[in-house]
Amino acid sequence: MEALYYSANAKDLQVDFAFALFGSALPLPAPIQKQAFASLLEDVFEGAVEYSTAYGIKDCLNEAVLEAEDCPERCSGMFGQRQVKQLIKEVAGA
Repeated sequence: MEALYYSANAKDLQVDFAFALFGSALPLPAPIQKQAFASLLEDVFEGAVEYSTAYGIKDCLNEAVLEAEDCPERCSGMFGQRQVKQLIKEVAGA
């Protein structure tokens, strides 16, 4: 089953309603996701990172997420902060 929950204002989300309806938490709004990704990159690289490197990391993480969707049992716990930092370092050669 697939469903879509839309709110015109991200600040007015009905979190309890969505949890009751879908049985899981809502994803973070896009601006918060972008800021979290930028903060993570700054933390890993201790400062600025080139756009091409950041884009390559994003692509790699997207592929890993798609793979994890195909094998939820084997890939559970794959995306903890430590694992994501390690994946970023491997992709960027840091």
